[in-house]
Amino acid sequence: MAEKTSLDLGTAIGLSLGIGSVLAAMVLEFNHLNPDLGTEFLQMSAIIIIFGGSFGCAMTGFPLEEALKFPALMRIAFFGPKEDPKHLIETVVKLAETARKDGILALESKRAQLKDEYPFLATGLGLVIDGTPPERTKNVLTEEIYSMETRHAAGVGFFNALGGFAPTMGIIGTVMGLIAALALAGSGDSSKVVGAIATAFIATFYGVSVANLFCLPVGAKLQARNAEEVHMKMVQIEAILAIQSGDSPRWIGSFLQVYFQKSKVSTGEEQ
Repeated sequence: MAEKTSLDLGTAIGLSLGIGSVLAAMVLEFNHLNPDLGTEFLQMSAIIIIFGGSFGCAMTGFPLEEALKFPALMRIAFFGPKEDPKHLIETVVKLAETARKDGILALESKRAQLKDEYPFLATGLGLVIDGTPPERTKNVLTEEIYSMETRHAAGVGFFNALGGFAPTMGIIGTVMGLIAALALAGSGDSSKVVGAIATAFIATFYGVSVANLFCLPVGAKLQARNAEEVHMKMVQIEAILAIQSGDSPRWIGSFLQVYFQKSKVSTGEEQ
């Protein structure tokens, strides 16, 4: 069975609430002053410097392949894997029962069935079936988790970098706008100067908003996704070592229940 994914309501509602709150505040604060405020906020030059400049700077600091992962990272943030601790425990207990009844080698057929649903667990069982010592098994699997964290850290870092560059790009855009406003000072039309100054600060508004309403929250979500996946894999390592040691299936099930409860991950039995 392939890994299940579902829309993360926290991400969808959170981003919508954050962006919607700012838009609502704009309407309430400024609409009575200028009904055309919405069109004035759509400054193409500011959009170009914020999105193009920020993405370009992030690409400079990271390998190109990380930038190309942007759509995939967004998909992970919005449609993360749907973890089911209760199903994992049931699966492990059945594996332990098979190993105790028919021996470790009997897990070979079960391992093939797990490759799509729990590939990490299948990899660990393969090591056990091949007779790898427990300490070596743990080291190999732990190293795989470390490699995964390293890959994930690059994606998190990319979004955090975007969140850091966007406000700076906004300031650059504002400075450019202020220079243009000062150039109008000699025209004698103070209304044009004031309007140009107001327009200049839109770039700063864009930069701060993009960073705090999008880039940094998505980076935090990806970090949380990483923590969830690391935890699930650590649980699977404990399960693999317990099966390899020949522990009782009932004891393994109880142990994993406690492991999840300590980390406040629901097994579904509390509902």
